[in-house]
Amino acid sequence: MKKRMGKGKWGLIFVLAIMTIAVLDPGCRKRSKAGEETPSGQVREQPEAIDVQKEKMPVLGLMVNRLGEIDTYQGWPVLMELELRHPKLFLRDEKVEPMVIASRGDSWAQAITLAVKNSKDQVVNFLFKLKPLAEAALTLDAEKMWSLSWWLAGEDTKTIPEGDYRIIARLDTTGVKKPGIWLGKVSSKPVMLHLSKEPSPLSEEQAEEKQVLLAACAKASGDRAKAMGYINTLLGTRPESLQGLALKAGLLEEAGDKMAAMKTYEKAITIFGRKYPKADPPYELWDEYNRLVTEILKK
Repeated sequence: MKKRMGKGKWGLIFVLAIMTIAVLDPGCRKRSKAGEETPSGQVREQPEAIDVQKEKMPVLGLMVNRLGEIDTYQGWPVLMELELRHPKLFLRDEKVEPMVIASRGDSWAQAITLAVKNSKDQVVNFLFKLKPLAEAALTLDAEKMWSLSWWLAGEDTKTIPEGDYRIIARLDTTGVKKPGIWLGKVSSKPVMLHLSKEPSPLSEEQAEEKQVLLAACAKASGDRAKAMGYINTLLGTRPESLQGLALKAGLLEEAGDKMAAMKTYEKAITIFGRKYPKADPPYELWDEYNRLVTEILKK
């Protein structure tokens, strides 16, 4: 099922805004020994062999704007997030051998690429940006998940033709001449991006989501001031935007002002209760608020 932007799903954008990490179901695609999908018509491996093979491969979960499929518009930013985990993440009843990921370059992130194809199965080049990472290697174990983020700025998507695009993340460590490194290839489950011309005029909800995406993109690029500018513009016209308040709180905390961040979460919780008195509590907002209260009281 397609997930369409512009529906005002505050909870989704809240998760996007603070970029929290969630465990993804890697799916049940069958892969060849090289880590690629098994082409149709070839003899497939038995399920037992596939399970054993998957236990020896890192798991990649790719998302576009925190979803597996979106409809969006030219001129709107696109955020890609890849989550990497050990195939035995959180297992406690057996010994888990760590997997060390590295590349032939200076950072492990250079072993990962994003491949994009259009509806005609033609390879296309999207100008994804990735914040440089200093870590030479990444160790996957049973304790935690790691993530990697790319973004396309609004000016980048303006020049991309309308159409449907399939995006896959690929990890390739073959040829890495470093001791103790996991060697092999593995791909993520594909995500779909449906790109069309921006409607004119935008609805209030669409304008809100665009501002949130612009702010999230600026945040991902490390430009906190620019991100705050987008959010303040949004809150100037829609002061009760839960999406905007959640992202502003996160930016305030990053800037070191935990008290202001806590009060912003508190304001968002109050607004949510007034707008949706019969809804379940906004657990994400409460979790962030309570965490900040605890941290402030400790000091």
